[in-house]
Amino acid sequence: MVLLIVVIAIAALIIFFVFKPDNRWTAKTGIPPRTVVFHDLGTKENPSTTSILLRSERLGLVGKPDILTLSSDTYIPVEYKSAHRDKPASDHIAQLMAYCVLVEEHFGKKPPYGMIVYGNGKKFKIPYTDKEKKKIEKLVQTIRSYKQSGEKPILENCTPEKCTRCGFRYLCKKTDSSS
Repeated sequence: MVLLIVVIAIAALIIFFVFKPDNRWTAKTGIPPRTVVFHDLGTKENPSTTSILLRSERLGLVGKPDILTLSSDTYIPVEYKSAHRDKPASDHIAQLMAYCVLVEEHFGKKPPYGMIVYGNGKKFKIPYTDKEKKKIEKLVQTIRSYKQSGEKPILENCTPEKCTRCGFRYLCKKTDSSS
């Protein structure tokens, strides 16, 4: 009986230390560690993560949210961005909504919202609605059609200053010298 208690105690300690949340990202995001089910915020010094790869065969999407929390019996995706922002960027919202689609398809339950946390501590709860889901489905369809046709899109919100440092410059019709 004593041996069984010792084995259980050792197993509990191992589980606690292996799956103990890293307080550095908890401090960054303000999310209580007891609600975190998975996270993908390892660092060079502490690369350990407990991430989950989510897939949608229907849409052909794959992704790993930075944090997946469990609130009541619902999974909530959280995206951490090191940028300092006063309002969420549209591409960050699209990424978060894609994670909501993946969470819904993977776990079979629709999250009511997703959350974006910025490096300056600003947090934004973004509602996940049928309208947002349809936007993501349409976006995936649009990207797929551009890829199949070989045509380049004209990216929105372009300015000459942004174009020179844009990571999508090679995809944009505005910067295509052959057009």
